[in-house]
Amino acid sequence: MFHKWSIAWRLGILVLVGVGTVLAAMTGYSYFSVKRILEEEMMDKARQIATAVTVHVETSARPVEDMAKDLTVFIETVPVAEEQAYQLLERLINSHSAVFGAAIAMAPQDGGRAAPYVYRTEQGLRRTDLRQGYHYETSDWYILPKELKRPVWSEPYFDEGGGNVLMATYAVPVRTGTDKETVTGVVTGDMSLASLAGLLTSLELGRSNYAFIISGQGRFIAHPDDNFIMRESIFSVAEAARNQHLRALGRKMIRGESGQAAYTSEVSGKPGWVVYMPIASTGWSLGLFFSREALMARVFELNHIQWYLGSAGFILLCLVVTGIARSITRPIRQLDKAARKLAAGDLDAPVPYINGGDEVARLAESFTIMISELKVHMDMLQETATVKERMESELRIARSIQMGLIPKTFPPFPDRSEFRLFALLDPARETGGDFYDFFFLDEEQEQLCLVIGDVADKGVGAALFMAVTRTLLRSLARENQEPAGLLSRLNDELSRNNESCMFVTLFCAAVHLPTGRCSYASGGHCPPVVMQPDGRLISLKDAKGPVVGGMEGMLYTAGQYLFTPGDLIFLYTDGVTEAANPERALFGEERMHRALQQAQTRNTEKLLRHMRERLQEFAEHAEQSDDITMLAFCYHGPASSAVNEAVDNAPENSRVNREGVDRL
Repeated sequence: MFHKWSIAWRLGILVLVGVGTVLAAMTGYSYFSVKRILEEEMMDKARQIATAVTVHVETSARPVEDMAKDLTVFIETVPVAEEQAYQLLERLINSHSAVFGAAIAMAPQDGGRAAPYVYRTEQGLRRTDLRQGYHYETSDWYILPKELKRPVWSEPYFDEGGGNVLMATYAVPVRTGTDKETVTGVVTGDMSLASLAGLLTSLELGRSNYAFIISGQGRFIAHPDDNFIMRESIFSVAEAARNQHLRALGRKMIRGESGQAAYTSEVSGKPGWVVYMPIASTGWSLGLFFSREALMARVFELNHIQWYLGSAGFILLCLVVTGIARSITRPIRQLDKAARKLAAGDLDAPVPYINGGDEVARLAESFTIMISELKVHMDMLQETATVKERMESELRIARSIQMGLIPKTFPPFPDRSEFRLFALLDPARETGGDFYDFFFLDEEQEQLCLVIGDVADKGVGAALFMAVTRTLLRSLARENQEPAGLLSRLNDELSRNNESCMFVTLFCAAVHLPTGRCSYASGGHCPPVVMQPDGRLISLKDAKGPVVGGMEGMLYTAGQYLFTPGDLIFLYTDGVTEAANPERALFGEERMHRALQQAQTRNTEKLLRHMRERLQEFAEHAEQSDDITMLAFCYHGPASSAVNEAVDNAPENSRVNREGVDRL
């Protein structure tokens, strides 16, 4: 039914519904934002207050600790008589205003020595002997430092028979004998907790908010309600209320953690938050409670004001939208007719002229411009498609030409029984820079040349450079049949007029088929791997040289290897070891060696297809990032007598057969 209404009504209703929704969303967002901001301000204030209170308590406790430690060092160093002990305690208490009292409590079995204790009263300092009816040897402040053999703060307690006030004691073990591991007594410093209540009461936290302090065992030692002090703990309150969250909060506080949590006041029963922070030196924890009721009162006040202003604005907006809807209905119908023709594909459909400079008039003008630009764009798309099709055709032709330069007939020399070889090339793009080649160097066809290379680029440029390299290599091989000299000549030729600074990595090997003697050289290429009949792998790493085509005058080192029947050499480009899976992990040499050994074949074609399958399994359909080229040559060898004669007549570095190469 709604779609049958006039545009003016629909436009007005939709705009008003949309604006009303936005207004409601903004009001809701404002409500939660203000609430969050006030909460953050409250929490920041609470943390600042908590930090100040903990620093104040720490500052009050530190003089007590320092006094007790200094007194311990003095007693362990200098023996003092009873009267001297009292005088020493009085001087220390007078010089430390934060210290309520101090005692020197030696072990009860230590003869008849007194346990002097001096503490403050309203009339001044007062002396007492803790051995007279106090039984301090059963007190925590005496037992804990003696057993733990380290200073400790005791749990707050009411010192009946001593100072007769609520206090906490810092106790330090004393070692006066020759055996420094034996504790012979305890020196204490007392801090009165009466000042804590006054400190927390003086904090300006606002109505319904308050602070409290619990001990290391969770007992309230400062609280706005005196009935909780030393009578209740945070765990007893949690047990009475059956509140698991409060119990968990108590465990966090006694563990010395800091933070904030939801909290229900044990005084008023109102919900709110508590910010808690440890008082590290004493093992206590401070909590600041803030009522949710006080916070929400401010939030509701701001929210009501916003609702009043929003409602007035909404009524005014209704009147404005009604007028706008009526003014734009008529020209929109005209534009609708033109738009329908354009949607049907009629780019020559006339757009009505709308007088004026408002949005509808500009929309009509935009329609006219759009049609003109759409025609131009369609022409450009057609031209681009034609150019792209021509480029793709040229790339296909280039790929066909490039692949035509590379031998693809296998076996290439079916009448030769001395060897078998096979090669694979998988370019990463339509055209690539990898290549391989093999040809005889002499008319007698006794010297077989094996070449594999990788141009340092991809695409058409690399393919052209590859073609030039292959052509020059075959041409220069007629003049120089030694791989090292051949690479030097090829490097000089490629370096001349190499304005594009392209280069190629090459490995070239010349195998004398009657004897199996192999001479090879490398121009910055990956070292090939020889698979011996017993399954061992050998890497030909001794012949190293710079890349080919980078700079004229480079020299290359020759390497020697003697093939025995059954030896298979595996040549490859870095596209094999650097093949990556979706996690960007590389195939690597270790996986390559393992795959070669797992193949367990001397059939060159089966070996390379096995390696291709392993690479595809590892890549897991990830996009190929580099050309992959592999060549395998397996030497079958002539008669054994010829091989033995070759071993005897080979150069010394070849007679060892494997010197200059690395075993894997």
